[in-house]
Amino acid sequence: MAQGRPKEHLKTPEGLYQLFSERRGGLVSFKPERLPKLAIAEGLSRQKLYILHAVAEVVEVCDYGACDKTALRHICASSTTLPTCIAYYPAADSYDLLIGLNTGEVMVVKLATQLEAAISNNRALNPIIFSADAAGDASKLVSVAWIPTSRGCTFVAAHASGSVFVYPKGSANMSEGSGSMKGSKGSQGRPPATEIRVPGGVTSAAVSPDGACIATAGVDGVMRIYSMSGGGPTAGFKSYYGGLLCVAWSHDGRYIATGGEDDLISIYGVLERSVVVWGQGHTSWVAAVAFDTELNQVQSQQEQARVLRTMSGNPCSGDDAVYRLGSVGQDGQLLLWDISVPSFDYQLSSSPAMSGASRQGPASPSRGRYGSSPSSARGYGPQEFPLLDSSSSSPGSQAGISPAVARVEMTFCSPATAQRVSTEPLSDLLFTEHAVFVTDQVGAMRCWRRPPGSEAPSPQHSPGQVPSAERASPPEIPAH
Repeated sequence: MAQGRPKEHLKTPEGLYQLFSERRGGLVSFKPERLPKLAIAEGLSRQKLYILHAVAEVVEVCDYGACDKTALRHICASSTTLPTCIAYYPAADSYDLLIGLNTGEVMVVKLATQLEAAISNNRALNPIIFSADAAGDASKLVSVAWIPTSRGCTFVAAHASGSVFVYPKGSANMSEGSGSMKGSKGSQGRPPATEIRVPGGVTSAAVSPDGACIATAGVDGVMRIYSMSGGGPTAGFKSYYGGLLCVAWSHDGRYIATGGEDDLISIYGVLERSVVVWGQGHTSWVAAVAFDTELNQVQSQQEQARVLRTMSGNPCSGDDAVYRLGSVGQDGQLLLWDISVPSFDYQLSSSPAMSGASRQGPASPSRGRYGSSPSSARGYGPQEFPLLDSSSSSPGSQAGISPAVARVEMTFCSPATAQRVSTEPLSDLLFTEHAVFVTDQVGAMRCWRRPPGSEAPSPQHSPGQVPSAERASPPEIPAH
């Protein structure tokens, strides 16, 4: 890895992201079982946002606009456990923060209660514990996530062993701290813990925006999509080489991004049932990927296409939709990718990949342009990406899983922005309304403010989102 001080600003097609805050103090020694993770807490207060940072033995609760300062609170499960993953949703019963532990337990706490406690307190107060013994799996948690449409009532927990459990959280009058796994009485017959078994082990998992599916990144290099209703995988693909380390859905459920040990970004089309493009730019393992939901949701498709056409020479039409993706890796680089694809009215639940149907043209006329005829996706620059045929299979391949593709048959795109931002391997990134955050394997955290005029207004309400009346009014990150 190149030496020297990383650059402070990020040059992107929409402008310059300025380094707003940087915290280097309180760094920890690297341990592979406790890679630092990031999440945002919004909806707790109309005037406050918080950045949640799982690092070392604690979850730090940081002021959104002052992450370079000492954390407001620390949440610690015990002196012998490590937080490995976190997720937040402003639930009605205030049990809103999920903390996955290396012991296989999931701890659910009230963030407001932690903030109201004395600053000297670092214990988790009145937590609900979902016991690893009761689940029958004590391997560490690699991902926890609220199911968006459950409004804080149901969540998913993925274990490194390959067990993925769907938990009804239960009501707030549940026995607190008792290790109970009992779900709420109104759970529509769902058992306390529904299990999905992923062969070979899991490194990451993500829930689809409509809450109907879960995508897993496998140690065996296979991304699999499962229905929440149970059964085996309905679709997926095999990586070029090695295991997958991260997975993320686009805001509309149309694409899934993965990264892993082959140093590549793979963009999987749910409707296409295959990888539509690979991203090449990292020089080491890809640790985390995330779609910039704020940018993708708010800017109109025509405006996104116009901006990229003007600033980068990308020959996308006014009808194209542009997806912004971010990735970080062990090379210390933050990469931003702009992928443009034909736009159409798309619903995840109607995709043949979700129903297990054979690959064929879309059912509705509005999707005819994206049916059996080849589609295209364009990266940064004038590149055409033909649709790969996933109907073929190789010996030993699983039904619905696209086999690995030879490198000479891949179509690559280049990042819109590629910049080394850390001298240490990076472990996670987070897009927010005003900024992008990254953290590295020793716990340093950096924040870049979006260019003026690129901040997103509050998104329109849709199932699984916090209604606009309940959303926080986030403070502007001021310019220094």
